[in-house]
Amino acid sequence: FTGNVLWPTISRDGKQLAFWTKTCATDTCTYALQIQDVGARATHRVLDGVTAAYGITWSMDRRYLLVNARIGGRWGSYLVSALGGSPRYATPTQNVGFLGSGDSLLMPDYRTAPDTVFWPKVQTLDGATRDSFRVTVPSPSLNALAISIPGTRWIMIGVNQGNGYNL
Repeated sequence: FTGNVLWPTISRDGKQLAFWTKTCATDTCTYALQIQDVGARATHRVLDGVTAAYGITWSMDRRYLLVNARIGGRWGSYLVSALGGSPRYATPTQNVGFLGSGDSLLMPDYRTAPDTVFWPKVQTLDGATRDSFRVTVPSPSLNALAISIPGTRWIMIGVNQGNGYNL
């Protein structure tokens, strides 16, 4: 009810809510990532001092959050423990997602020049690449992303060819 909540996201089991709060001084704002149990009033701050914040994704087991943010002048996707601590920089891009139970990340493949072959990666939560898979698209694009379909073995592929994502 403060009016300072951005990007609220409820965990898949409906037990916790994560959201950004914004605090502004005269001409600068910072953001904090907060977690609150559904039905409770108290919040737990897990990340503070972020200079830009967009989006939050819960892992299936509620142990981690993926956020898009600028931290220490570095924009990208970060992995944040729901218990707090230092965030882990994952990639300079958005559209990173959890795979399966949340023990791995699906990393998109972005290019600086258009191409028709991409290699999205599967990474462990500590950043080690364990696998990749080839995606071939009919016309040149700058990226291919992979989205895990929760509760299934399926992955959806998205390719941005200048007019939004084609899935």
